[in-house]
Amino acid sequence: MPFQSWRILPVSRDSVVLSVTTASLDIEIQVKGSDCCLTKPDDLNEIKHFRGKWMKLEELKEALVKAGLNIFPCEDGDKYVSVSSKDFSLEMSTYHLMSVMSPSIAFSLSHWNTEASQDQIIIRACEAQTHKPPKEEDWKTFLSATRSGELKIDEDSDEFSDELAENVETHPDIFNVFKPSASSDALQRIRMASSDFVDCVHRLLTSTRLIVYS
Repeated sequence: MPFQSWRILPVSRDSVVLSVTTASLDIEIQVKGSDCCLTKPDDLNEIKHFRGKWMKLEELKEALVKAGLNIFPCEDGDKYVSVSSKDFSLEMSTYHLMSVMSPSIAFSLSHWNTEASQDQIIIRACEAQTHKPPKEEDWKTFLSATRSGELKIDEDSDEFSDELAENVETHPDIFNVFKPSASSDALQRIRMASSDFVDCVHRLLTSTRLIVYS
């Protein structure tokens, strides 16, 4: 897989950090409003002229590709590398919901995603405060599908299972999975997020296609 791990964390109002680990590099992109900024790696000469510089997503993508850091799969990229094949509509709708929820909810790779069927996306997520990263015990495993919910398994489980956690219900999507238990502050941050910010996060997620290429 091109991406060995990934994580997206809220850091302040209308701002998140996307961290991606490839076979050779740790890459970090911060989104603030409608702008993006490459913050890592910090030791490559090829990126020193634009690292730390705020720019539009398309400009950043072009700069990264020119520097040899192309983390944006082409349309037929799945022909050249192994991927976690998923239903395209489900994948795109999950990115949309992740971007809407990103002001308050942290998301991360689950290695169980590769074990799930094409109509199931498995991700880790938790409510996150902008002033501190979530603890490891805060993360839970979720199923994004026609009926979504929190799963019983965690990253250390012996085998994959789509059995739901105890005393939880399925919902139409992952947003509605979180909504009943989300804090009022988390819901407020989601409601107050600017459309430009949500759109920028959404375009970054659909450009990297982390769910499939991890």
